Amino acid sequence: MLIKVKPDQRSNKPIWQDNLSWGDVVMFRFPSDEGGQTRPSKARPCVVHDVRDIAGVRLVTLVCGSKTTSQSEGGYGTLVVHPIAIAAAGLKGATRFNSGKRITVSVDHGWFVCGAAKTPVLGSLTGKTRHRFNSVRARVDALIDLAVSRRAQETRQQSSPLY
Repeated sequence: MLIKVKPDQRSNKPIWQDNLSWGDVVMFRFPSDEGGQTRPSKARPCVVHDVRDIAGVRLVTLVCGSKTTSQSEGGYGTLVVHPIAIAAAGLKGATRFNSGKRITVSVDHGWFVCGAAKTPVLGSLTGKTRHRFNSVRARVDALIDLAVSRRAQETRQQSSPLY
């Protein structure tokens, strides 16, 4: 008896797309708002805030990274300054990830920049840096949930009849 097997439709999909998780550091052309137009800028390291599958589409929320000389982690920032943390994240130097600058895109988005290994993944946050980033993630997610709840409440109030 001959059994025909259809080839896996996902076999052409790069492995990194399935393995992304929060705390991974990737290269992405994070958009800039210069000149009133949103356009891709140079590739920069971004840390994965969240990965979600919605309606069969894998989405990733990225936090923009930039070089830093500051040692301050205030607000929604996560600093990667320790040499071991820099190496584990695959970074070239001290970097600050500002969770106030986020973008959500499909893992198929063309602004991911792959290196020689055919993956945009540079490394991952570790130790205290990972713990700090997780705390910031929790605060950001709580603020998002609060805003959604507030918006829903305002919508209910606007749609209820006034007596």
